[in-house]
Amino acid sequence: MPTSTQSPITVSPAPANDVAIVVRLPQDLREALKARAAAEDRSMASVMRLAARQYVESEVTL
Repeated sequence: MPTSTQSPITVSPAPANDVAIVVRLPQDLREALKARAAAEDRSMASVMRLAARQYVESEVTL
């Protein structure tokens, strides 16, 4: 029986107040987000949190 030489994936636990959500994005927006996150050496989740905070703190009304 072959064995895998890959290490198991380890995931840091989320802070106690974090809540996981599922967000559907158009493919082009996801790719743009992924590219922006990579350019800034951040995770996509980090970029999305920053964007959400900026939106909530803004005075913009739609």
